[in-house]
Amino acid sequence: MESAPLEVRLAPGARVVVLGNLDLHDRRPGPDRDELARIIGELEPDDLLVLAGRVTAPEPSLDPRSALGHHHDVVDLLTSARARTVRITSVRDEPLAMGAEVEHTAELILLGPGPRGHRVRMKPVGTDLARRRTLEALERLPGFRGAAWLDPAASVTHFVVARSFARRARMLALWVFVPLVLLELARLPFVLRAAPLVAHLHHQASRHIALVASFLVLDALIVLLASVLASRSVTHLIEEPMESMVSALATNQAARDLFESLPPHTSLIAAQAELAELQHDDDAFLASPGPTTAVLTPVAGRGLLPTRYEPMYHTTWIELEVGAVVRAYLRRTRRRVRPPNALSRLLWPDQALLDHQVTLAGAPDGGSWPPAPRLASETSLTVRRVGGLAVSVAGLVEVISAFAPPLARHLSIVTTLFPTLGPIPRYADAISAAAGTLLLGIAQGLRAGQRRAWRIAMVVLAAAVASNLVRRSDLITTGLLSLALVALAIWRSAFRQPAPRGRRVWRALSVVGAGVLVVLVAEVVAIGDALVHHAPLRPLAALGGIIGTVLGLPVQAPPPFAVGELQDALTLVGVALLVLIVWRLVAPVRDRLSAQLASLRAPRNPAQILRAHPQSTLDYFALRSDKEHLVRHGGLVAYGEFGSVVIVSPDPIGATASARLAFLELFEATSRAGKALCVLGASETWSEWYREVGLHPLYLGDEAIVTLGQLDLAGKRHKSLRQAVNRMRRYGYRVRVVAPLELTEEERRDVLRVMSESRRGGRERGFSMTLGRVFDPRDTDVLMSVCTGPDGRIVGFVQWVPAPSIEGYSLDLMRRDLGNHPNGMFDLLIVETMTQLQARHVKAISLNFAAMRGVLAGERGGELLSARVERWVLDRLSSSMQIESLWRFNAKFEPRWEPRYLVVDAYEHLAAIAIAAARAESLWDLPLVGRFLADPHA
Repeated sequence: MESAPLEVRLAPGARVVVLGNLDLHDRRPGPDRDELARIIGELEPDDLLVLAGRVTAPEPSLDPRSALGHHHDVVDLLTSARARTVRITSVRDEPLAMGAEVEHTAELILLGPGPRGHRVRMKPVGTDLARRRTLEALERLPGFRGAAWLDPAASVTHFVVARSFARRARMLALWVFVPLVLLELARLPFVLRAAPLVAHLHHQASRHIALVASFLVLDALIVLLASVLASRSVTHLIEEPMESMVSALATNQAARDLFESLPPHTSLIAAQAELAELQHDDDAFLASPGPTTAVLTPVAGRGLLPTRYEPMYHTTWIELEVGAVVRAYLRRTRRRVRPPNALSRLLWPDQALLDHQVTLAGAPDGGSWPPAPRLASETSLTVRRVGGLAVSVAGLVEVISAFAPPLARHLSIVTTLFPTLGPIPRYADAISAAAGTLLLGIAQGLRAGQRRAWRIAMVVLAAAVASNLVRRSDLITTGLLSLALVALAIWRSAFRQPAPRGRRVWRALSVVGAGVLVVLVAEVVAIGDALVHHAPLRPLAALGGIIGTVLGLPVQAPPPFAVGELQDALTLVGVALLVLIVWRLVAPVRDRLSAQLASLRAPRNPAQILRAHPQSTLDYFALRSDKEHLVRHGGLVAYGEFGSVVIVSPDPIGATASARLAFLELFEATSRAGKALCVLGASETWSEWYREVGLHPLYLGDEAIVTLGQLDLAGKRHKSLRQAVNRMRRYGYRVRVVAPLELTEEERRDVLRVMSESRRGGRERGFSMTLGRVFDPRDTDVLMSVCTGPDGRIVGFVQWVPAPSIEGYSLDLMRRDLGNHPNGMFDLLIVETMTQLQARHVKAISLNFAAMRGVLAGERGGELLSARVERWVLDRLSSSMQIESLWRFNAKFEPRWEPRYLVVDAYEHLAAIAIAAARAESLWDLPLVGRFLADPHA
């Protein structure tokens, strides 16, 4: 039977220190004893020390008592604390005895001051067993010692690749050295021939030695660079399917699920969780102290050097300060276990890994940890734009130079030193033309930041530089290409987007197949021409001439393609095929995300998440039938795909940390698919977080929220509204608020008639703030305000969807028929709805969205020139698009204004996002412009 949890009442002014996993082992360094002594020595008798993690390492072969004996000084330090000490036991550590000074419990509950004080629960929560088992298996393999104590935030894949590369490099050093020596011996006769070319050296022996040494160093550098680049490339290729951008953030998912199930005002500290974390949501927090021991930490090398893993003391702990509220802080210190030598310090600097005591996060008014990854960087986007432009210019210059006369003398020293390249100058012009064409085609992939495009660009630029060195080229073109190559190598970190998934290679091969078909057709034509003119048949020679002509090589094409126009036509066909191949490899995909995300879907119903975590008046619109749903980590993201753009609306729903994780996963999938992403109708709170992770919020307008009971129609201020409502009542118009499913069949037909009469276009417009359906059996909580005329028929209605975040409802549809009615029908509908809902104890309602209200009202931008220009444009558009009239209509009901934003991933996608948003909101039904936005498949 599970024992009852231990409850501890916290006195005001008390401190609580929560230590994480000690992971004591008889063959590992263990925790930082000096730092541990400092932390424990600062505790007072009224404070509390909690050992909330594993005491010994979770290895089946480890004897826990042996580990305690090996680290007896750590045990003595823990048991000698002046503060009360409590250890949260687990199945592994339960039989351990640490003295009578330490209390043991399976679960600890801390009670804040006051009768209804804050509650903090501490209990063991399952760790990432898959990762733990993987590391334990690696620990038993040669060359992977220390894998079991890898930093929880480090990538397992990077660790495996780095260790494998280092081990293989040592084993293959001899096999690399021997071919290198043989290469230099084979080159020696050619070096002796080339010695007279180096005229500035005075002695013959010096010439020979200098040339041999130069090319020996050059070959060694080439071998080293190729090995390092291969290691880095393998790392990225392996990591992409195994570990995502949010894998580290999702490590404590079991603790996050438990936290969501707790009652309000209850926080959770997860014992034994691997990753240090502190996330706060409203008045509660989720925390995990993480490791308090030595861990293997990745240390990045300078330049292209691979990453090393060094043991570092990581001491992280949770500190609670008890006052009017319980404040939580995640603190950390780090230092090296062993000081590195001078060479290691130079090549693998680790100053960034060393720190004194730092506060990583705080609750309820501090930041969170781990920090959200930057989804987009202005520097990276600038590098991508400039890189794409530079490669386009370089490709254009290269194509021109392939057909232009040389501006400098032929660089014959290259063919002298490398005699095997002698035939290549004959084809250098064709290589340069092909390279320039490829560069022009690859520029778009570089602008998208694709790794595949960057790799192809690096190879093509290197080939272009080489072809310019062996042909009659000018130094200016070679210098431009070399500069582009070096720039892409330096800023390679900006090109990290995974290549779009899909049948890219097969699509490229289909273009190759088309090229083969063209060659075969040309071969048949050549054979037919030979038969007609009784010329000798040479099918293989004709085939070689056709292939060479298509590739742009200086060969003689067979008749009838020997004519200049037909020969140029074959070459142009080859260029077109080359461009198509590149486009198929790097162009944005059009495949839908739903297929990619099918394996990530959780079985939880989106409606359940909406009910459990109300946060916005737009939440219910996430249940639109045309929206896809990603349910991950307990969070919900509703989105739609429109061509190359993914639109998220509303903001992610769920507990704050879970909703953010779900959004990050969607963003990762969107980037992998090569699509742009935006959030339509984002709230002020979420916009701040979007800005933190590198996205760009743009102001759209304001949502009007009316608190019921505050509107008073008496007096001069609301004279026109009062007169409109009274006029409608005198003419016999009445309003009642009912559930749509309770209407009779005749009333439903009247509602549908009103909808079809007043709707402009063939469908209901809206995506972000419209449900898009009526009388659906799923919408049991939806209300409808129906207005009946003097004859008792329905002449207008307003549909309301539930908005638990404001304890009220949000306006969905507002329609009236085209009959001759007095002015004021909508005024009557809203005023009567407010009165009847107030009688049902509803707190507030959300009205129409007023586009750019803050700009029209002069609240945004003030008297700046840009703001005045925006107001002038909006004033001109208001006459046809009802921009200002919606604001004025909403203002009559004295609402408070909640700003809404459009969030984009990059400003350069703004045009595509605007078109996609217009399609999503069904604005193609507008006259004239709508036809250009219409979906041909709708």
